Amino acid sequence: MFKPDEFPGPHTKHLFASLLRLFTNSPLPLLIRNTSGYYSHVESRSILDIRKSLESHQGFQHKRDPVTREAAVAIVLRDTFNLIEILFIKRAKKTGDPWSGDMAFPGGHKENFDRSLAHTAMRETFEETGLQLDHEELIGSLSEQQAIPRRHRTTLLIAPYVFSIKKDFNFVPNNEVDEVVWVPLESMLNGSIHTKEKRSVGTGESSFDGYRASSEHFIWGLTYRTLQTLFSVIKPGYTSPKN
Repeated sequence: MFKPDEFPGPHTKHLFASLLRLFTNSPLPLLIRNTSGYYSHVESRSILDIRKSLESHQGFQHKRDPVTREAAVAIVLRDTFNLIEILFIKRAKKTGDPWSGDMAFPGGHKENFDRSLAHTAMRETFEETGLQLDHEELIGSLSEQQAIPRRHRTTLLIAPYVFSIKKDFNFVPNNEVDEVVWVPLESMLNGSIHTKEKRSVGTGESSFDGYRASSEHFIWGLTYRTLQTLFSVIKPGYTSPKN
């Protein structure tokens, strides 16, 4: 492992790795900074690797009944100098919203005019961030998740769709979003930023697994569970980190 002042910045190191991969035609181990300020080796993977894994994945779909509500989220990936990042939003604080102030994927409830749940994910992403996704950028889907905010089971089912974008974009968050944040995939996949933190549940507190992306960004709950599903698909033999 390396201290921060013993190795170049993140974009420099990933550019260097990309050039080596280009000329050697082989994957190389990368270094990524964790929450302690140290760099550690991580496995190199590409968007193509992830696409292939998703193509062979058959996600689980829950049964519907008359009271079932549907929603969808977009898991947006980008590859910058061989560093794959995932897009998150930090939800605005709102009274009565069980996910108020939480880190999440862009997304929301399906409307009657949505052609599909994938369309819901794209429409909601545009409304919340200004990012216009299209079907050509859709590379797969994951098993549906049942919403259980603060361990309270609901009738809401959430369908995750995975997209890959190449373009740079200046986000325009709406009033439902405080921030748009990119987080390196590998720092979550290898568990280097995994932790447990307490959150209010009812009249008490409970400890939850999550990823501490920064002092202001803790990824937990439904979003954390969805990430575990993604990681189990793209990395054979993956097991959830335990603190």
